[in-house]
Amino acid sequence: MGVEENLPLLSKRNHPRYENTYRLESKNPFLHEPVENIIRTIISARFNRNSRYNASEAPQMVTKLSQKIREKVKELNFERYRLIVLVSICENHGQSGLGMMKCLWDPERDSFASYTFETEYLIVYGVVIGIYYE
Repeated sequence: MGVEENLPLLSKRNHPRYENTYRLESKNPFLHEPVENIIRTIISARFNRNSRYNASEAPQMVTKLSQKIREKVKELNFERYRLIVLVSICENHGQSGLGMMKCLWDPERDSFASYTFETEYLIVYGVVIGIYYE
């Protein structure tokens, strides 16, 4: 069977047919400033200076916050980017903390935005990573 004979079969399956764009850049690249504002707004809306750490509520709170942040960042329509959203809530006893992440990184296209909210009782850290996806 030739290629011409297969084309009608492919179109009957209702699968979209995409052509290569040969573009290596996004028309709407990941920008950390608006993403950082989203993270700050969502975390600040939930926590205030009197908020206390609650170990039983923290797992559900992390899930809800990360979902809200993801939804708002997706509204920015960053083209060709995969989003990774991480939120951590820790109890604060005056200690310091260090968190690390590793991944393959393209410094020209990949980026991230983060925000840390700290009170006497808790630390909330949110980060959104935009990984360019061809």
